[in-house]
Amino acid sequence: LLDLPEKTGGFWLAGALFALAFATAVWLRESHTQRPVASSHLDASAWRRIPGPMTIAMVTFVGIGLPMAIVKLFASDVFRLSEVQFGLLVVPGVAAMAGLSVPMARLGERLGSNRAVTVGLLACLIGVAGLWGSSLFLDRSAESWSVTPAAISVLAAGAALTGLGFLLALPAWYAAVSDLDPQRRGANTGAIMAAQGVGAIVGAALGSSLYGAVEHLGPLGARYAPFAGCAICVGAGWLLSLALMLPRSRGSRSPNA
Repeated sequence: LLDLPEKTGGFWLAGALFALAFATAVWLRESHTQRPVASSHLDASAWRRIPGPMTIAMVTFVGIGLPMAIVKLFASDVFRLSEVQFGLLVVPGVAAMAGLSVPMARLGERLGSNRAVTVGLLACLIGVAGLWGSSLFLDRSAESWSVTPAAISVLAAGAALTGLGFLLALPAWYAAVSDLDPQRRGANTGAIMAAQGVGAIVGAALGSSLYGAVEHLGPLGARYAPFAGCAICVGAGWLLSLALMLPRSRGSRSPNA
């Protein structure tokens, strides 16, 4: 690896990690007893519940995808961060998310899956709004703009809250989806993940287009536009979760409510 060009080493590392994940999955499958195959029958009421979660997944992941492809360019263009500096900022965040994943999942269990989704999405919405709002704290007195400690603080706080929100929402989200129809958990989860993937792809394409529209939106407007779109989509997903998930949880006494 030391002799490889610096831009290909990451791909080799990613490939090794994927291979390790595959080997672990095979080992876990062989070390557990086989469960009986669930019935393929799915009643009409279960099908009627699928479009709502798929809509939430699609809308929310369009928002996630909007800044996904441009986040490194954004850090470089707006905050003047080099690739090394950006990486040094990302690593502690990833480590913190890994350490907090179990406590946040336990918090989601105490709240109940439906409520944890709505609370987590609200935290994400506030966090993404903070990312968007960091533009207000840039010093624009110069011909271009200059970075201020306040802008960096708001950006960091928004990123932290967004990460915590998704740590709370995602495990609860998949738990809620799996409870739609216990006989078709795999099919339902697959449909939701497909909707999420399509949403993220659409969002990434839209975000790249918005980021390139410098002439129409202005230098800062174009660079922050993907985050504005992300806030709008995550907000729409949160409102949909309130409308589609909480009424069902209030009307039942299940532990996931």
